[in-house]
Amino acid sequence: MEKFFLLLLVLIFVPIIVFATNPVLVDSGGTGDFLTVQAAINSWCTGGANVAETPPFTINIKAGSGPYDEALSLNDGNATYRGDIVGDLIMKSDTPGTKIIIKLQRGPDAPVATVGDDGLWIYQNVYNVTFTDLLFCPSQTTNTLNGWAAALITDDMVKIDENSTNAISNWISFYDCIFTDITVAGNPMVTSKSDPQVLLLPPTRGSGMLSANTADLLKHWGDVGEFLNLRCDNCLFYGGISYNCQAATDGAAGEQLIFNNCINAYAGYANYNVRGTMAGICTFSGTDNDDYLNCNFSLNPQAGGHCIYANPTATLNGAWLLNISNSILYSDATATSRGISAGSGSGITCSDTIIYTPIYNVVNVAHNAETWNRVTFHTTTASAAFYYAAVGTGSTTCRDCIFSGAGTKFTQAGPSGGISVDYCAYVEAGPDIITARGTIQTDGSNIVTSDPGYVTKNVTSEFFMDVTNVDYQGKGTSGSDLTGGADFYVPTAVHYSWSLYE
Repeated sequence: MEKFFLLLLVLIFVPIIVFATNPVLVDSGGTGDFLTVQAAINSWCTGGANVAETPPFTINIKAGSGPYDEALSLNDGNATYRGDIVGDLIMKSDTPGTKIIIKLQRGPDAPVATVGDDGLWIYQNVYNVTFTDLLFCPSQTTNTLNGWAAALITDDMVKIDENSTNAISNWISFYDCIFTDITVAGNPMVTSKSDPQVLLLPPTRGSGMLSANTADLLKHWGDVGEFLNLRCDNCLFYGGISYNCQAATDGAAGEQLIFNNCINAYAGYANYNVRGTMAGICTFSGTDNDDYLNCNFSLNPQAGGHCIYANPTATLNGAWLLNISNSILYSDATATSRGISAGSGSGITCSDTIIYTPIYNVVNVAHNAETWNRVTFHTTTASAAFYYAAVGTGSTTCRDCIFSGAGTKFTQAGPSGGISVDYCAYVEAGPDIITARGTIQTDGSNIVTSDPGYVTKNVTSEFFMDVTNVDYQGKGTSGSDLTGGADFYVPTAVHYSWSLYE
């Protein structure tokens, strides 16, 4: 018996040894390595328990745990929340397809006197940071760390930047993530990419809704000499008060912004605000624009805003590239909302896309080279599919496109390189008749003018803007069917059914 008690005393007083590990598990219920997300991040920072592990360092968050209501930092300049990671970082749900809710308190990086304060700050100079299956929304929990006067987010929910100039091209990537505002009760407005609210219900803002103070859901910022890229794949942005997503290539030539198979809906002004002061590439892409979940979808910006607002500087003279494919840009929200507003200096290439708006499909103030292949342009009011100021040196080429709906389609067309349209349709008969073609320098002989017989203008249908008129068969380039950004509808064919509406 004495030996037993002696052994017990030894076990009691033996210090607990924390072994380094990678990956780690976060579980608010206490079964993991850490109770909070920030604690797991800190273990991968200078002085942390896991700094000797081989990168990338993986933080798994237990499915069904949380929600996590925290102030988070990946800012290597912060002293209180360390955030100075020692290598690439991956943060994800431990069960693919199951979202972890992270309610972001006012970030720990904002100075006391700052007017605009953010949630999660991701300030990384050289390391790649990847997030998967996470849902970010604002918190209603006050955070008075360091005596802050304002305790809630008043600026950007997620802020990305670098702390200093460097020549290393690193990536901040989001896969299957959701960025959303909250209801008056403090819950995420949407919790799934297939949530019907994304298409059918614009946000209703109440006096108790924190999002009324949040400018952007996601902001990617940069300063001259920094080299930081952004990738969003299969993500959802919903209901921000200003821009849902604002991203810039302001650091170094060659920076990239990539949005693939994303849904961006109901921003207070513009769904995407992408720009750059340095030559960069912004890509919107999808795998199938007939499949709601597998196209790049920008829906109903509010307050006369833009589906895509692209505004690089004029001095880039077309070196800032905007590439769009397999996308739907749709707005019926207000009479003044637009599809693409391409400001100074952008060169545009667009294919397999439908742009459906009440007013301008495309506004390009300082015109540069544009190429449009297999695009449907449809307006619902007496406005233009294209609008140009007489500035710029680029040319416009349209092939396999359909121009339909009220309005003169080329208005104030002034690019010195000219406009070439061939193997296209101007709808000059039927319910979707245009007002006039407008001024086109070169009009091809391969032009269709009959009504396309659109199956439906209901954007929730897989047959959205599909063509039925046999006049369009074989009228595209190389004998292809002329369908713009949609398909030719054959009633006897087997069609994909969107599970969202079953």
